[in-house]
Amino acid sequence: MEKRLIETITKNGKITFFLNGFEDGKFFLRIIHIIQQVINPEIINYQGGEDIDGFFEKDGLRVQVEYDTMLGNMIEVESNYQPDELDKVRKWVKQIWDALQKQNA
Repeated sequence: MEKRLIETITKNGKITFFLNGFEDGKFFLRIIHIIQQVINPEIINYQGGEDIDGFFEKDGLRVQVEYDTMLGNMIEVESNYQPDELDKVRKWVKQIWDALQKQNA
């Protein structure tokens, strides 16, 4: 699949970022490592086996990180944050995306 970062608003009112090209479960732990190293959140947590759910918190924002065997790796945030807060999340997602691209060039 073509490597592409896709942003969409879901029916449940969340903004979801799909990390196309990095759908495999092996990338989930890489994403977590990138979050720890680049974003340096106050809290990070994840759990699961086949499907993995997690989140991180920074600057009062909670961002979901998920691996689903059907959908791949994705990052979600509630769309009710302020525009400047959503821009901050978009910046973090872009940092994660850029680091994945760099690691897998």
